[in-house]
Amino acid sequence: MSQPWGFSCKGGLNVNLNQLEMLSQPGFATRLRNFEVDPDGGYRRVDGFTEFGDTRPNSSEGILGMTVYADGVVVCSGTGIFFSQDGTSWLQVNRASVSGSGDNYSTFTGRSVAARTSQGRCSFALYEGTSDYGELVICDGVNEPFLFQMTGTGALTDRTFFAKEITVSGTTGPAIGVIHDKHFVVGGASAASNTVYYSGTLDPDDFTKVYNDPFLKRYFTALCKKQWGQNLIKFQGVQLPGGIQLNGRQIYDDGVRELDEIRAKMTTDYEMPPLDMIG
Repeated sequence: MSQPWGFSCKGGLNVNLNQLEMLSQPGFATRLRNFEVDPDGGYRRVDGFTEFGDTRPNSSEGILGMTVYADGVVVCSGTGIFFSQDGTSWLQVNRASVSGSGDNYSTFTGRSVAARTSQGRCSFALYEGTSDYGELVICDGVNEPFLFQMTGTGALTDRTFFAKEITVSGTTGPAIGVIHDKHFVVGGASAASNTVYYSGTLDPDDFTKVYNDPFLKRYFTALCKKQWGQNLIKFQGVQLPGGIQLNGRQIYDDGVRELDEIRAKMTTDYEMPPLDMIG
């Protein structure tokens, strides 16, 4: 018969340490639902909820996703994306043709709406960067990811707004996106459900710079070397003009060795190690 095992729930909500570091200090919470951090230590059930304002952002349309951003919330509903500080007045932020250097409030609200046609359930990823509130990227599984950023404080009329759709690959509409190791990683597109895409380093809205990544170029070169050597092995010993002989076997072996080194580095530097069972 298994024996009960208990541990003290303490340490507060922790969202910045990795899993291995937290294993040495059991009791941390990484997500809380219907619970909150108790100022006296540990956790407690929430006392209740209070409505955020009294107005729906898009009439009777259902809510497809919501997240806290800046000093308010961003809500996806129907074919729109909305921001509010009080839950009563809502600013539609899915605008088209917004300036790359940002729009002031008047210009931003005068832009045409970039409708999120057939918008599905939304996921949110926040790239913190160096701006006031970071850049919020929204995926819905149908449309291209939508990036929204706001800078400045005080009244919305005094702030600067940035908004645009991100082209991942053609018209790919990923269902989910996360920020990982300075990249924006997306996947779950209906047309490419088994494909994962990631952006350039420190550039969540550019999916072309990834092809200039040194690690990826080294890996691709090793794959080509292995295949080229395999093709040349069948011509081993054939002499070219000038007495030159291509050593296909050596090229193949070099490619295999380099691939082994790269994969070992991927395991040691980028992959989470297996977690032992403790109990």
